[in-house]
Amino acid sequence: MLEKYFHKASYSDDSRLSSLFMANKGALKIFKDNYNVIIMDYTYSTNCFSIPLLNIVRVTGNNTTIHLVNVFLSYEKEADFV
Repeated sequence: MLEKYFHKASYSDDSRLSSLFMANKGALKIFKDNYNVIIMDYTYSTNCFSIPLLNIVRVTGNNTTIHLVNVFLSYEKEADFV
């Protein structure tokens, strides 16, 4: 199942997860073909680890929502978003 997803994780000095990027490869292909509108929502305190979640979705012309990317970020520095 992991072969369907692109993922990348970063860890802190004490080996704790500090960020996790997950994207469905099929959804990314749809996004590359139809990249006009995306919606980004950054939510706080949504899980037991208190790591904020950045959710990126695309809305198609027929009002279908496609989840593109989910990112858990421990920090909010510019380098964390690049």
